Amino acid sequence: MDHQESPEALKQRILQQLEASRSTIEEQATQVRDEYRPMAIASRSFSSHKALWIAGGVVAGLVVIKLLLPSRNNRSDISAKSAKTRGLTGLVRGVAFALAQRAVVNYIQDRVQEKIPTSVKDSLISILQREPPAK
Repeated sequence: MDHQESPEALKQRILQQLEASRSTIEEQATQVRDEYRPMAIASRSFSSHKALWIAGGVVAGLVVIKLLLPSRNNRSDISAKSAKTRGLTGLVRGVAFALAQRAVVNYIQDRVQEKIPTSVKDSLISILQREPPAK
């Protein structure tokens, strides 16, 4: 015998399926919303690419300093205070550049070790580990 549901039972079953689908969609929408928040994306990006973020921050900071501070070429003040500032700024800039350079080299080494065959990897790592020429 062919058993058919009554229209009322069919309606109730469809409403239950609809409610289950709605709750599933709401859960998935919440999960997608949490996963693609700008802060979550930035956090994942920073944890994956720390060296690049640090190097980018250093470069951006140097650009901002260069834009905000007046050029030293036009200064007529040659007092001891300006010489100290120039020396301190130069020292900080040199240290920041050295740290950024080391971070970039470490980042490149990590990526090279992951993706390149061993023979090529060894020659590239030896090139990257060389000290830069003296100025």
